[in-house]
Amino acid sequence: MIKCLRESRIDGLLSLFRILRGLRQQRQMNAAEKIRRRLHGYRSGGLSVAKKRVWFVDDLPENLASFKAAHGRVFEVTTFSSPEAVREALKGKTRPDALLCDIFFYDSTEQAVHIEQEVDKKAEELRRFAHETLKADEPRFLQGIDLIADVMEKFQGTAPFPVYAYTSKGPYILQREAWDRLSDLKARILLKKRFSDLALQRRLERDIDEYQAKRVPKLIVQHFKALFAAAGLVGYVVAKLLDWVLAHAV
Repeated sequence: MIKCLRESRIDGLLSLFRILRGLRQQRQMNAAEKIRRRLHGYRSGGLSVAKKRVWFVDDLPENLASFKAAHGRVFEVTTFSSPEAVREALKGKTRPDALLCDIFFYDSTEQAVHIEQEVDKKAEELRRFAHETLKADEPRFLQGIDLIADVMEKFQGTAPFPVYAYTSKGPYILQREAWDRLSDLKARILLKKRFSDLALQRRLERDIDEYQAKRVPKLIVQHFKALFAAAGLVGYVVAKLLDWVLAHAV
């Protein structure tokens, strides 16, 4: 009977560990896999996976069209050409899962196109100058990104604190590959010398509070997992001691 109880207890703990491991694996499904499933019409239990609703507001029709063409298969994209159009849409019951806002809205499309083209031209000249002449963006100089990668690796992809790429030159000289790498590492982008001291302090306080609030349930789960693991070990040791006592009782 004691042996049956021991086996039942161990089987129960093993089942619990399998459930917890399954939940952890499900949470760790990376973004690329989710996107792949959406692109291929992934279905679960006969129901299509609902696309996330993304709203994008920009005053350039070309930007709106290219964004929808690039991301419309993954997200349910709704585009707006003015902030007022978004305000009107928000008066209804539909809400986006994410809202992307352009910052600058000019008096006419022609003015917007002209400014966009001129700024892009100068920005490209600066990037080319930094890349070809100064060699400022060589991989050996991107040690901050390497550090972020090491931190994420140490904590198995999810650091227990917010991690920022805190840069002033980044928007001007980083190449697309570097930006993609920062995105894959889940690093937050924070521009140096662009915020007042008070605004930066508030941002950090808010991000830290939100991050720690999200971690509380995870810490509770980890605590109980540790307790179950300890109980499983103790149960196994006790069962072995009982087996020895029974074997030597006669």
